[in-house]
Amino acid sequence: MVLEVFGTYISYYGLVYGLGAVLFILLSRPALPMFYIKNNLLVRSMIGIYAAIGAIVGGRLGYVICYDPWYYAEHIDHIWQLNLGGMSYMGGIVGLALGLFLIVHLATPYIAHNPFIRYSHGNSHGLVHSHSHNHITANLHLDKQDMVADAAQYSSSKSNSRGQNISLLSGQFVYSPHIYKQIKKEIFYCYADRAVLIALLIIPLGRVANFFNGELYGTPSSLPWAVIFSNAGDLSPRHPVQIYEALAEGPLLALILLALLVIRNTYRATVRENLIGAVYYSKGNLRPGALTLTYLMVYAILRFICEFVREPDIQLGYILGPLSMGQIQCLILLVTALAIAKFSKRTMW
Repeated sequence: MVLEVFGTYISYYGLVYGLGAVLFILLSRPALPMFYIKNNLLVRSMIGIYAAIGAIVGGRLGYVICYDPWYYAEHIDHIWQLNLGGMSYMGGIVGLALGLFLIVHLATPYIAHNPFIRYSHGNSHGLVHSHSHNHITANLHLDKQDMVADAAQYSSSKSNSRGQNISLLSGQFVYSPHIYKQIKKEIFYCYADRAVLIALLIIPLGRVANFFNGELYGTPSSLPWAVIFSNAGDLSPRHPVQIYEALAEGPLLALILLALLVIRNTYRATVRENLIGAVYYSKGNLRPGALTLTYLMVYAILRFICEFVREPDIQLGYILGPLSMGQIQCLILLVTALAIAKFSKRTMW
């Protein structure tokens, strides 16, 4: 414990969670035009609160369900006593995603505006443009059924309020009632991307807090930088795996993401030069969510490797051969993120 406020003790880990919530509220500016979403402090605070609550509840329930369900089945009142410790990173991811999903679906009708849609001739993809009609912001993949519905709605008029032709085959702009469904996806992924940028700082700080608390220590080691953890119950020097993970999940992960982005931009520049029809990549922009899904995949791989020198939870031990519960969750996270990225075409490659 490091701080007492009105009789309440706040741990290193609690401070890290609080810092993450504050940064999300202050710095979470989605890369969307202002007409697309109102980006004021009130909106960011509302979204940040839901995300923070989701991360905390999800992290706690993830630990309760996956790491020590038998204990908490007998001590139900301990579930909400966060001061006793026990948070799951994977559960936090699920909780944060659910929190964002909920607030985006509740708040979108109040904070977003219906943009104009331009349907490309002979193409079923709708591209969202700003009012200046010269900046592609997202590929919304509107299907032909939506196009037919739009055409039917506007068939009674030959022009909209701005005096523009509404013919879907002419490539002109129309006002689509189907865009809200896609807007919600883009807003969700944009805020998730901002959460990733904050996580690259917050998660390593959380690992450092684990190190100072002497928890989540590594297996015995004879290396010169091995550390003796009193909480381990013996005097054996052990891997400071918390520091390994702090370096892997922060600086190393950030460098890998940056390298992937540089490689991708170089490759896409060649594609743009040779393939004029590559509409979405004409400016080399990442689709919202590509950063998040790539981060989750790389994180899962790095965490999986570090877990080999991390002492498994005493109450669980190794689950499947030499694999711990954390490694099994990493495999699930990797497969899930890869599947979503491939299905939604939100990748950095």
